[in-house]
Amino acid sequence: VGGVMFKGVCLKSSKLYNNKDLVPQGCKTYMPVKKWSEKDWWELTRLFKPTPGHLSSRIDRNKDGGRCDNHAAVLAFTGGERIKTWVNRKVFDFSPTDRGETCTLYNGGGTIGIYA
Repeated sequence: VGGVMFKGVCLKSSKLYNNKDLVPQGCKTYMPVKKWSEKDWWELTRLFKPTPGHLSSRIDRNKDGGRCDNHAAVLAFTGGERIKTWVNRKVFDFSPTDRGETCTLYNGGGTIGIYA
């Protein structure tokens, strides 16, 4: 079962339809303990963006999503003009929101979840 290697971690994506994990078929998730940065986050969103698809150069820093540990995903993000994102606090060392956080994995149509 194929995936994308990123800094020694095999990752796969899944399109999300609600605020629940949707682990890619045939996968057993694990949570790598890392200190990935916002730069790493941008690399991952570019690797996993839907094609064809528009990926903004701006993160929506409102409270939707956040840096949390309430799901099995490594991260989740939307497309569009301003990207809403959820990142796992065990993996990422940056906060994508600056007005609190809802800790919602799913933040609208086209949300992609990334799993290790």
